[in-house]
Amino acid sequence: MPFLSHGSIAHVAIMASLAAAVLLAWWWARAAVRAAAARSARVTADLAAAEDRYRQFFTDTPVALYRTSPEGRILEANKALAAMLGYATPEEAIGVNATDHHVERSQRDTFRVVLDGARAVRMRNVLLRRRDGSTFWAVDTSAAVRGGDGRVRHYEGSLVDASDQRASEERLVQAERIEAVGRLAGGIAHEYNNILTVVVATAELLAAEIPPGTEQAEMVGDIRQAGANAAALTRQLLLLSRREVASPTALPFDVVVMEAASMLRRVLGAEIRLTVDAEAGGSWVRMDRGHLEQMLSDLATHARAGMPSGGTLTVRTARVRDGVELVVTDTGLGLSAEALDHVFEPFFPARSGSRGMGLGYATCHAIVTQAGGEIAVQSAPGAGTTVRIVLPLTDPPAPARPAWVAPGGGGESVLLVEDDEAVRQVTVRVLTGLGYKVVAAADAESALETLGGRPGTFDLLFSDVVLPGMGGRELAEAARRAQPGLKVLFTSGYTNDVILQRQLLDRDAEVLPKPFTPDELASKVRAVGAAPPPP
Repeated sequence: MPFLSHGSIAHVAIMASLAAAVLLAWWWARAAVRAAAARSARVTADLAAAEDRYRQFFTDTPVALYRTSPEGRILEANKALAAMLGYATPEEAIGVNATDHHVERSQRDTFRVVLDGARAVRMRNVLLRRRDGSTFWAVDTSAAVRGGDGRVRHYEGSLVDASDQRASEERLVQAERIEAVGRLAGGIAHEYNNILTVVVATAELLAAEIPPGTEQAEMVGDIRQAGANAAALTRQLLLLSRREVASPTALPFDVVVMEAASMLRRVLGAEIRLTVDAEAGGSWVRMDRGHLEQMLSDLATHARAGMPSGGTLTVRTARVRDGVELVVTDTGLGLSAEALDHVFEPFFPARSGSRGMGLGYATCHAIVTQAGGEIAVQSAPGAGTTVRIVLPLTDPPAPARPAWVAPGGGGESVLLVEDDEAVRQVTVRVLTGLGYKVVAAADAESALETLGGRPGTFDLLFSDVVLPGMGGRELAEAARRAQPGLKVLFTSGYTNDVILQRQLLDRDAEVLPKPFTPDELASKVRAVGAAPPPP
């Protein structure tokens, strides 16, 4: 039984065992009574009474029981079997060819070969078709009954509906597939994001040096866009498996939604009218701003796909009892009931002729879940689609501290520790351009030697989490022993999930995920520098 796990078949196993026991008891009792009748005419009345009792038991037992001819014609059926196959009474099932109820007709022929060569009860998983055409999975427990010459006279058996167990197993398999994707994405993220860091940061630096409007500027723009697309795809895969590096902060919900409106208009195009009603007041949520913007973009993309001839997309926010609510409604074609059942599965075809819904709805579900919220989709063919999201509220941030240093000035010293040479070089170039004094090291041992030779001269340790030899966490602890109060910023191509699972860092550590742009690096370095020194 390939699709039933130990945990999911407990009920089926019990019912199947009960069915087998019922069959064996029925066969043995009937044989015993008949043997007794053959020995003495005085037990004729007892035989009739016993036959009536067992016939009543056969008819009314909740286990679906049957007897078929060697050719497959149903000779006997009880109420449970008739109901399972879609017949009003057992009499309607009598004479029907059981093979007609097999979705794959060859399954019965194959099983007959097994039964004909066996001397015991056999079990199998089988996909059956009801009288109305609907299908279901069942566990079939059967045996061949032979005559005195050893030839098969008929088959007797039972069926147990295993549809719920099959559905549970399919959900488990789907979850395992998503988990496998997540493990794969997390495994390649470190090296892949190192490469993207160099591409993205170098493209940004080139863009600042090349005059706009030139062919070279256009080419650099293509590189920047390709790097951004690659980074976005990685984030989507990692979000789908809940392994994406998130940087949640307190966000003014209405402000972010309103600022995203221009982006949504570009996504929707001129044929679709966008209406934004931001009525959540001063509500704040705690989540990654990029995730919130990506979620809005994905919802707009799906709405556009559902309105090929144009329409209206309405985005509303409101303060509700459980938090802040975001409602996105379109006037499009809507989704079928089947599509709604699979709406959060990646690449499920939502509409006839479509190639699939992509990662959009699945990514939105992951973003909302990661933020502690809830998401629901309502739709019907021809009635448009409404996505309703509720996110928990958070407190607004404390007043910002003065910036540690402005780009282009300050002269603070940064000890950079990065084992990837290309990433190390581009990071030195960016920090130096921002006005920092940078000393770079390829591993923790070299960094500690540098720190020991220049005690008290560094304002910030900027280190990769995973280094050859001593890791970033151990390096930071040793560096703070050598220079108490040293501020530390980590970076990594690994995800927060992987980092925390391996206990590479404390939960409150400051981490800049790769790939990062020069602006993101400057912002994070300033933020860490402005924070109070560690105790």
